[in-house]
Amino acid sequence: MTGPTPRLRHRLLALLGVGACPLTACSGPMDAVANLEGLYATHGEEAATYSTEDPERNSVEFGIENLAEIWACEEDDLDDFEFARAIAAASEIGRSDPSKILRARGYETAAALWRSHPGGPFRFEAHPVDENDVKKMCEPLEAVVAATEDEREVLALGRSADIAAAAKSVGALRPDSFATARRLLVLVARCGEVVEESDAAPATKQALHAAALALAGQAAFLAAKPDVEIAAGAGRAHGAADDGSEARAGAGHLLLAVDPASATIEFGRVWDRLRDPLVKIVLLKGLGDSGLAAEGIHPSLRGPLLHDLDPDEENAALRYWSKRTLTKLLKLDPEKASEGELRAKWMALGDWDVGARRS
Repeated sequence: MTGPTPRLRHRLLALLGVGACPLTACSGPMDAVANLEGLYATHGEEAATYSTEDPERNSVEFGIENLAEIWACEEDDLDDFEFARAIAAASEIGRSDPSKILRARGYETAAALWRSHPGGPFRFEAHPVDENDVKKMCEPLEAVVAATEDEREVLALGRSADIAAAAKSVGALRPDSFATARRLLVLVARCGEVVEESDAAPATKQALHAAALALAGQAAFLAAKPDVEIAAGAGRAHGAADDGSEARAGAGHLLLAVDPASATIEFGRVWDRLRDPLVKIVLLKGLGDSGLAAEGIHPSLRGPLLHDLDPDEENAALRYWSKRTLTKLLKLDPEKASEGELRAKWMALGDWDVGARRS
């Protein structure tokens, strides 16, 4: 008799940790997504506030229960548009929720979703966008979402070319604001759900699928990206600079899941600020499992990683995992490589290679 699959084991652990969703709360992942989309009364770049529509509801427990349902999704449980809405909900919780534990669960759920949904490699980049231009660009998509049920089929067919052009333009955007990326992601996903059920041209549907996947990566990475400026001053920092250790580690996992090479840039910005050695160890393990070769580690992170290997590092576990991770990244035999050899090879690394992967 075989044991449970890894995904089933994860599902059991999640349910044991938070309790199964009550049947009245959610009966599947998309019910859970819809529940989470109503979790907040206000949304924002910096923080969100819980809805008070149901005064008897414990918002943290409600969020954890519904995240557990989404986190346990199998690869084929969600289509591209459902996946996009799930990423938007989970990443917003990670970025903006008032609760440290819920932020951590949000990040981990978004990372699990990303790993389980086939979408191809994603390379993060960000540019400022003009909101007026974006508003005009989104008009065909907004019209479909705002239409009545009877009007939607007519719009999807009659404006198929406009919808495809808008989807391509929006999908090519790389906004530097999480709030903007999340808003566009939800818009594309909701428009895609409508058009997918219509007789619109296949090219229109494909443009919406591509835009949903691109914006899902953008929103997820921006949600976990550390805001070092806030961390250095007043206010609650976000992402990999979060003031909660579990949330920091969860954000790091999400960055590595979406774009491991770009994640090392973000780690380089905050590594010396990570005072909790357990967080560093979690991220070291993540780097070791990311598939990156040593050349894929950004130069800003190479020095801090080597520093954790210093003999004067008091935490023996951190030194152990530093050596283990660097050895793995360099593709050295951990049983044979000396610390001197490891240091020499690490310091001899050349230019950053975003495509450097271990075979």
